[in-house]
Amino acid sequence: MENKDVWKSIFEADPLFKPQREKLSEIIDVQKVSDFIINSQTEQGYFDVKSPMFNTTFLCVSILNDCDKKISENTIKFIESLQAGSMGFSEMPGEMPWTDRTYYALEMMKIIKKEPRAKEKMIEFHQSLQNDDGGFCSIGTQYSNLIDTFTVVQILSLLGLKPKSADKAINYLKSQNVFSNVNTLYNSINCMKILRHNLEIKEVEEIKNFLNNVRANISQNGTYEDIFYFLMIQKYIGDVQHYPELFTARLKNVMQNISSFHVQDLYYITKIFKLFNKIGDISETVCNIAIRYEMPKGGFFMPGEIYIFKNNMAFHTLFLLDELSKINAEKYLEWLLKSAVSGAWGSVPNNQTDRDLYTRSSIATFRISDISKLDEVMKRAIVRKLTNKLENISVKFEYSSYHFARLARELFETFFLLNEFIDDARLIGWIKMDIVKNVLMRFWNEDGGFGDPSRSFIYTTFLAVRALHLGENYLFNEFNNKDIKWLDKIRDKISEWILSCQNSDGGFGPRPGEPSNIQATFYALRSLFMLDKKIEKEENLIKWLKSNQNQDGGFSMNGLSSDISFTFYAVGSLIIISS
Repeated sequence: MENKDVWKSIFEADPLFKPQREKLSEIIDVQKVSDFIINSQTEQGYFDVKSPMFNTTFLCVSILNDCDKKISENTIKFIESLQAGSMGFSEMPGEMPWTDRTYYALEMMKIIKKEPRAKEKMIEFHQSLQNDDGGFCSIGTQYSNLIDTFTVVQILSLLGLKPKSADKAINYLKSQNVFSNVNTLYNSINCMKILRHNLEIKEVEEIKNFLNNVRANISQNGTYEDIFYFLMIQKYIGDVQHYPELFTARLKNVMQNISSFHVQDLYYITKIFKLFNKIGDISETVCNIAIRYEMPKGGFFMPGEIYIFKNNMAFHTLFLLDELSKINAEKYLEWLLKSAVSGAWGSVPNNQTDRDLYTRSSIATFRISDISKLDEVMKRAIVRKLTNKLENISVKFEYSSYHFARLARELFETFFLLNEFIDDARLIGWIKMDIVKNVLMRFWNEDGGFGDPSRSFIYTTFLAVRALHLGENYLFNEFNNKDIKWLDKIRDKISEWILSCQNSDGGFGPRPGEPSNIQATFYALRSLFMLDKKIEKEENLIKWLKSNQNQDGGFSMNGLSSDISFTFYAVGSLIIISS
């Protein structure tokens, strides 16, 4: 079979690349779903569907709390809906949990005076993230690092406990370079206090020297985040003299231009004014700005921030519904092209990032509509970047399961979408590809899922299955002209683990025993499809998915505002079921 025929057969076999309007119409009102997206297209071509954003909600809730303003009942409901089981909290109700989201969500739970559900199990899970060196990892990682150590120590503190080994955690923090910036130093000191470690005289002197060295630069050029952490460190070590005078000019600038600041700056500005007992000077203004961003059904959004990933999901959903003819697809593709920087896409237009998911989702958009829009110069730039990443993969490197599986999936799928077959004239051939497979297989656990040891995770499992599936059906077999069947050896055990994540309502959680959410359900179903395994509890699953549809045609969870991501996950799940 020639290259183009291999590519075509695999591409058309993927359920998420085939319009399914006819079959889907038997399950849901396709027109209602598509209208939700169609009506959101702007004159510029992109889609503008407002949905609450986790980070913006945290910032605005904190601002209102610092100004002694009541948090609305709808936003309280939104915050409580972020609970995703014993693993913590998610970015949106219905998504999978992540450690950093859990920390900020617990801060909000503290503000609204609510206890988290599954608290004891949540404590147990986060205590299990501590490694032998005393540091902590996160979901999807297995190696200790400062950021996750800061985050998990503070999570456990908010849950009312310390790590199982506080002494080891203290020693880990002492072994790290915490003087890289004021943010890192602040978090280190805060964690030391949580761990009941009194700073030694030598440590206090080091901190004072550091503050003296950065004082002038921060007072003149530092962000308001830098200023806040600088002040908090001084407060922690009892060195509070002179600091109000140090920032007098900056505070005067705030008073004159407060309405022009981004909400993230307003968050730190509010905290600084509270430290100075001057919160009354800005309280009314900052609260009015924050309230302006609140959604009617709860949570806060950030106006003017256009997310590439969600926009591509909107376009892809319309393709799946066979409704692209109802929008100005040409204008969207033009907008998407203009949003790229140096042949790649970031989270928002004209933004660069080292992560490939935004580029991969953008290429998928062109693949399902008009791949000729990507000129050869741009394609070459993308392939060159991918090739360099693949060449740097080594079996000797230390990788965390989630990050490596994500890297492998993004690399392989982007090559696949670009119809780029890998051969040894342009790359390094079978040996390098075999390394990718071997590293992925390191993360296959005894229970059948992929993830860090004893912590299989549905998203990591999907990423690994997708990479292996593309490898054996496309990249590896084409290069070697062999019939390689890695997944055949493990598909039954993987499928058993995925099905063990399914609940009585038909939905799937991120691991066995965790509550159902739409995102985990989508990745579980897609994995089962690639593994050629039958879906169980199909009737309950369809009923559960449909129960999350709102009157406007879009999907969410817990009756909150419809969201593009959930609409894509729900439609994608229903298409897999009906395939």
